[in-house]
Amino acid sequence: MTLKEWALEYARIGLAVIPLKPPRLGGIKPGKMPYTANGSKDATTDQKQIAAWWSKWPDANIGIATGSVSGGLVVIDLDRDEEKGCDGYEVLREWEKQHGQLPETCQSITGRGGYHLLYRDTAEHRNAQALYEGVDIRGEGGYFVAPPSIHQNGRTYEWEQGPDEFEIAPADDLVRKFLKGPKKEQQQYFHQPAVIPEGQRVSTLVALIGSQRAKGVGETAIRAAIKAENEEKCVPPLSDQELEKEVFPALKRNWPATHPYYGGFKGFEGFERDSQNENSSSDGFVSLSEEVKDDFSPEWFPEINLFIQAVIESLQVAPGMVAPAVLATMSAALMKKFFIHLEGDHVEPPNLYIVVIAEASERKSPTMKEVTRPIYEFEREENEKRMPAIREYQLRRKILSGKVENLTKAFTSSRKGKDPVKEADIIEAQRELDELEEVNPVTLIVDDITAEALIKLMAANGEKMAIMSTEGGLFGNIAGRYSDKPNIDIYLKGYSGDALSVDRVTRKGQSLDRPLLTVLIYAQPVVVQKAMENTELTGRGLLARFLYTRPPSMVGRRKREVTAIPEYRQDEFWNVLHRLMAIPTPEKPIEITLDEEANKVAGDYFYEVEKEIVKAPSPEFKAWVGKLYGTTMRIALCLHCMKYIEDSGNHQVEKETMEHAVEMGWYFFRQTKQVYAEAGLMTPQEERDALYIMSRIDSTGKMEISLRDLYQLCKDKKGMEKKEGMMDGLNCLIEHGYIRIERVLSNPQNPQNPKKGGRPSEIVYVNPEYIKWKEKQHDRQREV
Repeated sequence: MTLKEWALEYARIGLAVIPLKPPRLGGIKPGKMPYTANGSKDATTDQKQIAAWWSKWPDANIGIATGSVSGGLVVIDLDRDEEKGCDGYEVLREWEKQHGQLPETCQSITGRGGYHLLYRDTAEHRNAQALYEGVDIRGEGGYFVAPPSIHQNGRTYEWEQGPDEFEIAPADDLVRKFLKGPKKEQQQYFHQPAVIPEGQRVSTLVALIGSQRAKGVGETAIRAAIKAENEEKCVPPLSDQELEKEVFPALKRNWPATHPYYGGFKGFEGFERDSQNENSSSDGFVSLSEEVKDDFSPEWFPEINLFIQAVIESLQVAPGMVAPAVLATMSAALMKKFFIHLEGDHVEPPNLYIVVIAEASERKSPTMKEVTRPIYEFEREENEKRMPAIREYQLRRKILSGKVENLTKAFTSSRKGKDPVKEADIIEAQRELDELEEVNPVTLIVDDITAEALIKLMAANGEKMAIMSTEGGLFGNIAGRYSDKPNIDIYLKGYSGDALSVDRVTRKGQSLDRPLLTVLIYAQPVVVQKAMENTELTGRGLLARFLYTRPPSMVGRRKREVTAIPEYRQDEFWNVLHRLMAIPTPEKPIEITLDEEANKVAGDYFYEVEKEIVKAPSPEFKAWVGKLYGTTMRIALCLHCMKYIEDSGNHQVEKETMEHAVEMGWYFFRQTKQVYAEAGLMTPQEERDALYIMSRIDSTGKMEISLRDLYQLCKDKKGMEKKEGMMDGLNCLIEHGYIRIERVLSNPQNPQNPKKGGRPSEIVYVNPEYIKWKEKQHDRQREV
């Protein structure tokens, strides 16, 4: 049977299929990436659609979608990888020895010697990576590669017990038990003391909040319980004002509490893991998890996707190295020509800021060169056409400048008997010089440039410019490489098209009415990390304007025997880009609107993004997500114009175009979320404060310190200039059991009259268990 016949047979028995790109196309996950734009969402049992797919791609691998689309299909994926030292098959066998054997069912052998076990279940199961070592689960929204597809190693997927011999067994209680994963550690429950003495009231009540939240109790009920505990057990009870200020803020935190100080501590990793990830590299970035190893789909660019695939094959890079750069070139070609009109007064220009993060030797420069060549070529051709006009302008300017200079000199040194030079003659010559229409060479794209030079260049080039660099040096320029102060106004205003006026004491200032910038940077992780540590760049929102992607590395998987990019594929891309660049810049940009179906897609996306804004754990990521909807609409505008080119103004954005833009938006969301997390910008502020406070305590080497002395250690940090600025961080440490704070009398012999012995001190005590944990961590690192 052919692959097409197999796909039709699977559909006949109720398994929805999708075509997958064969290994010869390379890219990320060779042999496993869908041809269709929406992946498993496009899976179907429709025979006509399947026949059409495999007629178009006869050597496509077969993907079978899991979940409800295939009748509740759930697949247990047992991986066998000698290099990684994992064997999911043996893990299952060990589990079965303890719990019983799973029912016989259809199962296939993968190209790497692993197994796919197929079951049906009425309950919905989610996809899970590494549920056990070497064991993944494919559930709702997932898919797996089916026989007789070809693995990238050349082997064929085969049925050991195929659907022609075995029925797909229903999942019984044993299967469901296995699908739940290993039993989690026994939770340590909150211990409620009979009496809560002064000095332990806040920490105990905060810990009780964490315990109640872990059980799913609502805020109103928790408040009532805290007030009751306070009245009954606290000696003396806290006032309502103290509860609101010191205890109830714990209700607003997004991470769970672990245990009270005295509860047998095990929970330090609660927020330490974000700053000391075992998988972290020296530059602060961790390896991308499986969850975000998705990549940019060339199918989102219907008009030029084959060019993108040709670049991927020729340079042996991931799609995410090429496709975002293509998007940036399109946005550069459209600046000042079109804008997209959404609801009300909301409009967005087409320009984009994109950062592609890649290590050295990832072929950043060859990729950039291949994608930007058409812009440089267009610029060269335009300047060749302009050269006669440029020379004429330069000559006339030289003549008129000389005329003004000579007339002025003659006027100031005129003698009797000679025809006097009239002042009106000088004014007229100067007027001719001022009215001379300036003709300069066109500059469309620059690499390494300072803010001052950029503003001047934009003023001479229609207030628009594309900056495209493979070294990330732009971040250094912005952060003040050539001055002692970051100069980011042009980058802030060039994103949104806001007017910019720069005054200079020593020379003429510059004014830009509606400047627009497109920025594409290929940068190493360490460069991005350093930029994200710059509080000026994050605080003023510049970094929130960028779309970030960190494509999976192809190093170690690249082929030597590759196919060069066919000239006709290059021509397809060049043709689209040159036609977009050749569109004259109108006096007022052309308005593009959405059709009814596209508007619905955009509306649904808007509300999904709104939910993500609310959930954003840090101010930096909240600022980024807050721009995501508008940025995605810019992408939709670029895709629309790529489709209709000169005729773009006569069409509305259509549903399919908007869907592709939304897919890109979520792609950048996932990638940026990971990049921000790796840079430490996803951690809530109170956690950052807690980590800083704990580091200052650690620096003393003491087990206890007065709150007054601790404030002196921390007050230089922004936000902690006053003691109140430490409270959230201290409460965070108390809630997680790192410290406790007690009020200690200077004269403990006279507790009834503390004034005689001096003012009470607040002492911060470090949990001894924390010290033990630190010592264990130190021993581990030393062993490594």
